[in-house]
Amino acid sequence: MKLKKMLASILVSSSVLTGFSNQVLANGEHKCYELVNKENQDVLKFDDHIKVAYTLDGINYSQFNDELPLLDNLKGIRLMVDSGYEVKGFITTDDGVNHELINNEFISDTNYIKNVELQLVKKEETKDEVNKINEAVASNEKVTINEVVNLPLNIDGSYHTQMVGWKDHIDASQTLGVIGRGLRLEAIKLNLNADLLKHGNLKVSTHVSNVGWMNYKNSNEVLGTTGKGQAIEAFKMQLVGDLARNYNVNYRVYARGLGWLDWASNDELAGSTGCSRPLEGVQVVLTPKEQLLNQGGSASSTLKYEIPRPVFNYQSHVQNIGWQNKVSTPGTSGTEGQALRMEAFVLSDLPVDITSKGNVLYQSHVQNVGWQNYVSQNNISGTTGRSLRVEGMRFKLTNDLAKEYNIYARGHVEGIGWLGWGIQGQLIGSEGCSRRLEAIQVMIVPKSGVQPQTSKSYTTKPKEYSDNYYKQFLMNQHHYGYASGISIDDAGCGPVSITMALNIKHNNPKYISPYKVATTLKNTGLWTRDGMFANKTRLPKVLREHFGFGAQYIGTNPKDLLNHLRSGGMVLMCGSGYKLFTWTGHFLLAVKARGNDVMILDSNTGKSLWINAYTLAKNGSCGVSDEGFRMFALR
Repeated sequence: MKLKKMLASILVSSSVLTGFSNQVLANGEHKCYELVNKENQDVLKFDDHIKVAYTLDGINYSQFNDELPLLDNLKGIRLMVDSGYEVKGFITTDDGVNHELINNEFISDTNYIKNVELQLVKKEETKDEVNKINEAVASNEKVTINEVVNLPLNIDGSYHTQMVGWKDHIDASQTLGVIGRGLRLEAIKLNLNADLLKHGNLKVSTHVSNVGWMNYKNSNEVLGTTGKGQAIEAFKMQLVGDLARNYNVNYRVYARGLGWLDWASNDELAGSTGCSRPLEGVQVVLTPKEQLLNQGGSASSTLKYEIPRPVFNYQSHVQNIGWQNKVSTPGTSGTEGQALRMEAFVLSDLPVDITSKGNVLYQSHVQNVGWQNYVSQNNISGTTGRSLRVEGMRFKLTNDLAKEYNIYARGHVEGIGWLGWGIQGQLIGSEGCSRRLEAIQVMIVPKSGVQPQTSKSYTTKPKEYSDNYYKQFLMNQHHYGYASGISIDDAGCGPVSITMALNIKHNNPKYISPYKVATTLKNTGLWTRDGMFANKTRLPKVLREHFGFGAQYIGTNPKDLLNHLRSGGMVLMCGSGYKLFTWTGHFLLAVKARGNDVMILDSNTGKSLWINAYTLAKNGSCGVSDEGFRMFALR
């Protein structure tokens, strides 16, 4: 239905002045409204005392201005009135129902607005308030009066986000932005109502990616940028004038990866600088001076902002490349996917405020060398010109620097890839595995800031493996008088392999000796002068009943070998005929898998070896059995 011309009567100092668009207030200075035509569209134009926003069918509120178009699909209006006045009236919808205009706002869910009747009422100051003002002027002191402390505190906001663009007229105490969808907040506008603006203003500074801090801007100005793909990373907000003496501006931000941070107030930093962490949302609330918001956030109950991390550089000396260019924290130094070893490392260009508090120390575990001594920033760790791989590193801070900051690093390791972040003093990379370190990342984080999530940052040859190697030929002095003088030296691969498995199982390199295992096996009849029998049923039974293993025969398929090792078990293997390690029957213990390779503990050499599982099964190994390759799963 076509919206009819709006009628208005103006009530000033309790006196009603009737009329239409030519009506003025009692002092003859201000008109309330006038009906104008713009581009063949009737528009109700209000005077300086009133600003209006409106909503049409299917769209949100427009911005506040002094014009209301008389459109067929008008469904809501919101008025902003000067502090010395108030509006009373009602709205008629196309179903013939009159609705009272409450709190200067009306929105219809289903019907369109047909008519609006308004009264503009000028409020009179009481004598008490006038006296208070006069006393304040005379004494040159601040005195809070009702006109200031009883103002409506709502802030009308708009926001611009990645992919969405502008969304207008959102209550700023709600969320300005789209959270949880990875959309960066790029710009906002905060609009104080006319009452608040008569007593001061809101000034806001934004920290924008690739820009830094922008100048403070007032209410109703665009904060941030649009069309540049740049995220807002932090805010500072402050009130000025009487507003600052009577109210607090409280604000909190939703930071990507952190969630809601705690409330900041009155020009405190909210968000982060120097952390490359975009904001996705912000909430803004005004409260009386005695009330500050402190409701906590999902990231921390006290964290209002993320403290900047120190910026520094590091570089690596890489096989076939030499010294690479410097990279800034937490960038990647080294290579990925090129099978090139890191040979040396140096960390440099630390800020003065960091070096004044202590040093950054680091050391390298180098092929054929082991752990080198710690060196401090600007010094080389590792070697050059010797073709030796760096296998692992450690980092630590000293003095006051260690009290205020943590240092984190993670490495890219041969055959594994990226391991997790390790904190101060932890091994980064590997030790004792003959694996090259191929790349590294390092960062220093304030202890009062947000810490990265740590996980296993290293891989090592398990201590129980290296401590449980036994060489059979070193045991020939323990000559058993069984059956023409059998000994562990002559035929002890079975007892020694079981001994290593037991010590690994109990995580104790001295849990049991090969001699005790050999004695038990001799008493069961499985170990004779010819060695240990690999009977499919008797051997698992002895392993279960006498040594406490979960043991079973699993056949000869290399896939079963790999699967059992990957599940955390061990495999005792045996066979007959020519094999990889001896010219006669032999037992081996497999302890873990890497791809299609398995780590073998060999009692003949006293070493661990990586062997392809399919090659191992094809060649066959172990034992007095004449039935070929066999495997027994252990847990």
